[in-house]
Amino acid sequence: MDVLVERPSEYRYPHCGLSDVVLAGRGVQVVTCGRCSITSTRVADEPQLLQVIGAALLMNPPGMRGEELRYLRTMFGLTQNEMARALGTDRRETIAEWERMDRIWTRPSLEIGPRALLLNMYFSHVVDSEQCVMSDGQKEALGAFQRDFVLHVSELLARKRASRVSITHRSRKNEWEADRELALA
Repeated sequence: MDVLVERPSEYRYPHCGLSDVVLAGRGVQVVTCGRCSITSTRVADEPQLLQVIGAALLMNPPGMRGEELRYLRTMFGLTQNEMARALGTDRRETIAEWERMDRIWTRPSLEIGPRALLLNMYFSHVVDSEQCVMSDGQKEALGAFQRDFVLHVSELLARKRASRVSITHRSRKNEWEADRELALA
């Protein structure tokens, strides 16, 4: 049997649903059949990789793109309607529109509330679920980011003296919620 096995040092990974993910290292195996030319790809520890990608999206600087929101929504197992309700939007169509956008929120201040809610959703749908395959270190890094995010936003709001924003700890699962109307101007 004529089979070609490659382990590329870099591999563009569009299968995850994001256009710009490139895997580096030797965790990808590309197998091509010499007879029929069918190619299959195997990614080592793919479930963990997908969860780490989701966490990385939440830890990125402001400027979330539509495909990133779709990735997270899919990871959470939510419909557009369920995501709309979770983010305090009345219309499923709003989520559909956001998922087609290059940059959803035009200013970082508009992303604070949704980012806090998405972090909360990540913990409840991924980290605290039976399907979580992230390492303890990866979970700790995300938890530290969440704490720093809340602290930074609280300090920012105190400096700006915003009157309509509150971020509160709701339970032992690190669930945070934020009022959607931000007064950071």
